[in-house]
Amino acid sequence: MNIASGAFLRFEIALIDDGEFALYTDCDVLFNRRLDFGAASRPQLFSASSQSSTNTSEDMNSGVMLINVAGMRAEYDALVAFTRANLDLGLDQEVLRVFCAGRYTPMDRSLNWKPYWGANPDAQIIHFHGPKPGAARRLASEGLGSTNIEIWKHLYSLSPEGYGEYVEAWDAVLAGRPRKSYFPYDRIDDPHLWARVAGLKASLGGCAP
Repeated sequence: MNIASGAFLRFEIALIDDGEFALYTDCDVLFNRRLDFGAASRPQLFSASSQSSTNTSEDMNSGVMLINVAGMRAEYDALVAFTRANLDLGLDQEVLRVFCAGRYTPMDRSLNWKPYWGANPDAQIIHFHGPKPGAARRLASEGLGSTNIEIWKHLYSLSPEGYGEYVEAWDAVLAGRPRKSYFPYDRIDDPHLWARVAGLKASLGGCAP
């Protein structure tokens, strides 16, 4: 909790953002193409996809969320009170799964695609849930013994090819090299430009891609 408690700060977006909608992502993501939220583009609270391939509401992953700012602002006090009373559930993700059960809007998995699902040309946002690019690079070169985190070993083993595809893309973006991509930019240094590229009117925070 001392390390990961900052994850709860995503609740504060509803208080500090003045847009109608805000796109939140964890910092371990790669934008792969222009974004299309489809039916999840105007959620009442937020839209999100699943953590595993089951795509069930009980398996929601909070790494990518399209947030209805006013909707979540109205829930803020109750959400904070619920969180304080239910820290045994886990971190923000587990709290949101229970507090917003049946009330959040499902998002297409291509907007929160995990490397362990394999390479997907239709993936819009790649989320390195599990092994991060550096760890995945070591797993590829040194084998499963390069980490003592058992869940990372398991997730990497599901699709070494998927990790290989997306770690290469990650490295290319950071180095400013051309890469195979459907996204119209190889590198964007202004985080606010992501909103315009995605066609969103909402603002984005100051974490560079």
